[in-house]
Amino acid sequence: VMELLDSGAIETLVVWEYLDIYRSTYEDAEGNRKTIFGYRDEPEPALKLVERKLLLEEIADTCQDHGVDLRIVSEQTAEGRQLREGLGGIAALLRYPVAPDPSLGNKKKKDGGDDENTDTTGIWDD
Repeated sequence: VMELLDSGAIETLVVWEYLDIYRSTYEDAEGNRKTIFGYRDEPEPALKLVERKLLLEEIADTCQDHGVDLRIVSEQTAEGRQLREGLGGIAALLRYPVAPDPSLGNKKKKDGGDDENTDTTGIWDD
């Protein structure tokens, strides 16, 4: 989502009000930095925490910088529950078509159908 925001592809971003994803930046002994996006704020072993920020705050700042209409949705509505349960709490209306990232493919069940859980291996790592 952040790449799409930075590219200007998003016109409206809809976010669940309790989105609890963090962006944590760590540094190793050699000074190499690694940024991880995750639901839990778990420390990385052997790495020093440099910065931690709630993703919703970063999204709000980026939306303002890029003129994106940000909509915060309450879980008290059917739409808010659907956003949280069906889309993980975030959705975007795009200004123009964007090709999907093939590296984020879905896991397949043995019967050929999509699994309920999308394979997000590597999606949150920089």
